[in-house]
Amino acid sequence: MRHLRFVCVGGLLLGLSAAGLSSCGGGSSPQQDFCQSWASAFCKKLYECTPVDQRGADFLGGSSEAQCTQGWDAVCIQPQQNGQTFDVNCSGGVHVNTAAKSACMNELSTITCDEFSSPNYMSVCTQVCGGSQSGGTGGSGTGGSGTGGTGTGGSGTGGTGGTGGSGTGGTGGATACGTVEPCGGDLVGTWTLATQCLDPGEEAASVQQNYYCAQATVASSALTVSGSVAFSSSMSYSVTESVAYRLTVNLPLSCTGGEDCLTYGTYLSLLQSPGTTISCSGTTACTCAQTTSSSLSDSGTYVLSGSNATLTSSTTGSPSTNGYCVQGSTIHLIVVDPTMSTGPNHQATIVSDLVGHKQ
Repeated sequence: MRHLRFVCVGGLLLGLSAAGLSSCGGGSSPQQDFCQSWASAFCKKLYECTPVDQRGADFLGGSSEAQCTQGWDAVCIQPQQNGQTFDVNCSGGVHVNTAAKSACMNELSTITCDEFSSPNYMSVCTQVCGGSQSGGTGGSGTGGSGTGGTGTGGSGTGGTGGTGGSGTGGTGGATACGTVEPCGGDLVGTWTLATQCLDPGEEAASVQQNYYCAQATVASSALTVSGSVAFSSSMSYSVTESVAYRLTVNLPLSCTGGEDCLTYGTYLSLLQSPGTTISCSGTTACTCAQTTSSSLSDSGTYVLSGSNATLTSSTTGSPSTNGYCVQGSTIHLIVVDPTMSTGPNHQATIVSDLVGHKQ
C-alpha cells in the first residue's frame, strides 16, 4: 500500500527520546498544530485500514496507534536533510495553507480504506506545506506479509545479547566463554560477573530479524557486564547486573524501504526497549551503531535439577530455567537451544554464556 506520494516514506517513525526530538505536544505554532493533527488522523486511518495480520515488518504504525502518532508527529517537524523531502513537513517556518489543511483533515476522515490503500492514492495533504501532488514517488508499503513484527521490548536488538564468543573463561583453568555445556556443580556462594557471550549465529539471526533485512551483517560487537549473583544454601538467590552492549551493523540501502540511512536509524530506535538507541549513517550503504545499557536487580528462590537451575523471582513470580556449570572458581550460567546440536557429541547450541568468578 502507498498512502501518500512522499519521497521519504517507508518505515519512517522516529524515536523521540532516543533521537532527542520533541513532539508537537499540543502545538505552539501553525506548523506544529498541523503536524499533530495530521499524525493523529493518519495513524487513526492507518490502523483502521490495516488488519492485524498485515502489520508485519514493513508496517508504518509502530506497536500502537499512540506510538504511531508520536513517531509521525516528530517526523513532520524534523528539519530535512539536503536532497530529502517529506511533503507534510512544515518545519523551518514553512507557510501552512489553511484551506489545504482543512481539506487534508476531511480527506483522512472520509476516505475509504480501498482508496487509502491504493498505490495510486494522491493526497491533498501534500499541498499543506507548499508541496505538490506530483512531487516524488511512493515509498514502501505499510501492510503486506512481512514478518518480524514491530515489537518494542521482546526483540533481540533491544536485549542484552553478547559478543560472538569474544569472552574468556577467566582464571582457574576454566574453559572459554561460549564453549561450556551445562555440567552442574556447587553454585552456593557469591559470584562476581565478568563476561558474557552470545553464539555468533544467534546474534546474526537476531540482527537480521530486528533490522528487517536478511542482508544485514554484524561488523563488530562488544559487551561488558558487571555485578554479582549470590546463591545461598537455603535455596534463595539475589542478583545485580549492569550491561553495556555496542553493536555495529552493515546493511544495503535496499533494506531501508527507500529511506536515507539517518532516518532509518531513527525509525529503528523507536522500536527498541528503553536503554537502546540506534543511529545509522552512509549514502550508498548504511552503517548502524547500536548501544544498549540496562541494569537488573532481583531476588527470589531457586531449585536444582541435574545441571539446570530454576529461578523464581520474588518480584514477578515468574520462573526461568537455565543450565549452569561450576569449574573451580568459575561459574557459567548458560542458555542453550536444545533444538540445535552443533558439538561433536551433538551437544545443544549455547545461545548465551554468562561467566562469573567466586568471591
